[in-house]
Amino acid sequence: MRQNRNIVLHGRVVALLPYWPKHVTRRHDYLQEPGNRLDRSQKSPSLEDETKMQQLFLSDERRAVFLIADTTKLSDPRVPEADSIVGESHIIFTEDSQLAATLQLMIFDRSVRRRTILSEALLMTIMFGARDLGVRTFIYTLFPPAGPDDNRLAFSTRETEDKPASAPVSSERQLSKRLTQVGKKITGAFKKKKTDYLSNLTSHLLKQDSGAHWPPELDFELVGPSTLELNLTAANIKVLQQVLCEVHRAKYSSLANDETLKLNTNTKVSGGNIVLLPYTKDAVAWCSDVLVSDKDFCSALGYQEAPSGPSCEAEQQQMWTGVETYCFIAVLEGKCVGRCSARIGQFGDFAELSLAVVSEAAESLTTVLLLLIFLSFNVLDIDHVVLARRPHLTATLASLVGTPLEFVPLRAGYFKLEPSKACQEELRKLVPTANAEGIDPAAEVSNVKF
Repeated sequence: MRQNRNIVLHGRVVALLPYWPKHVTRRHDYLQEPGNRLDRSQKSPSLEDETKMQQLFLSDERRAVFLIADTTKLSDPRVPEADSIVGESHIIFTEDSQLAATLQLMIFDRSVRRRTILSEALLMTIMFGARDLGVRTFIYTLFPPAGPDDNRLAFSTRETEDKPASAPVSSERQLSKRLTQVGKKITGAFKKKKTDYLSNLTSHLLKQDSGAHWPPELDFELVGPSTLELNLTAANIKVLQQVLCEVHRAKYSSLANDETLKLNTNTKVSGGNIVLLPYTKDAVAWCSDVLVSDKDFCSALGYQEAPSGPSCEAEQQQMWTGVETYCFIAVLEGKCVGRCSARIGQFGDFAELSLAVVSEAAESLTTVLLLLIFLSFNVLDIDHVVLARRPHLTATLASLVGTPLEFVPLRAGYFKLEPSKACQEELRKLVPTANAEGIDPAAEVSNVKF
């Protein structure tokens, strides 16, 4: 789901991560065990099937999938991120409402039981559904455990009988107790046993997740033979926020520590007559020469003075292959005409755009800017973009005034643009062919004329 594809929630013992390609192998390994499948009748998926499932989950607008990570392992730099995954949770909208959703939760790794991971993951999932997706009714389907190897969050029923107290009591208490027992006998004539459906989750969580605390205000109610339901109100949402006060959210980059997924090294963005290709070593010499010979190009990219030679620019290029700045060359009719970038802010909530083209391609500057906006909002899922006030952008920004793509003043020397439905429609109108795709950068850049 788009809403959680770039969000990570950090709790005390749990982190909720979006499901990305680098996690596929780990989840596939877990699902080889029948006890780790939500649908016990499902066969073991192949790695190819799991890869398709990951892509389906990421694009499914009616389902949000989080992988549950153990924060102890996740914070250990020696442990790969995928190895910190211990379970998963799902929020699935019902067919007839955007305010109601079904919950599914699974803890794959039995070794992390009794560490409150189960309860914290469930609470965090509910909080995300309520705050980000607007869910007000959560539904959980009851099913009996299939066996000792069943790792699903299951609920069972049990029958209990009232037991007499064994401790001695005073005469007054004995009389009171005798009257109570008479009342119970009368009631027992109609119902000798009571059934405990564990309908409020509390007893189940305390049994399965030692040390867990489940607020009574968030108790699920039994609304059918096999259905639990939690209806959220302003009051119990406040309780939820208080319980999860230590949870913080951050922008999740699927690119970190994964060379194959760095968007700025293997992604092509195209639209109109412009193509943005990764800024590779092949383009360093060209860019270095232009920075020295064209002062306007140099100042447009924010340099106070041109880099001292190709070696200095080569160091910059190497730095930009990291995960915080996405740097591209702009190609017009097979010829390199500019350089642009999107630098991600410290907390991943915004991208600062920078762009420049050579004078003979000045008319293409607006298209380059639109493609950077498209990249930021549709691929990087950025909350907003900022742009420094530069003389070469005056005409471009003026052409967007009065449209949904109009940049508004942010602070001294900067402008800001936030995504919206109207903004996306205007992008499609101005650059209808805008597209981002994975490429072999060596093959693509080698065909560019510098």
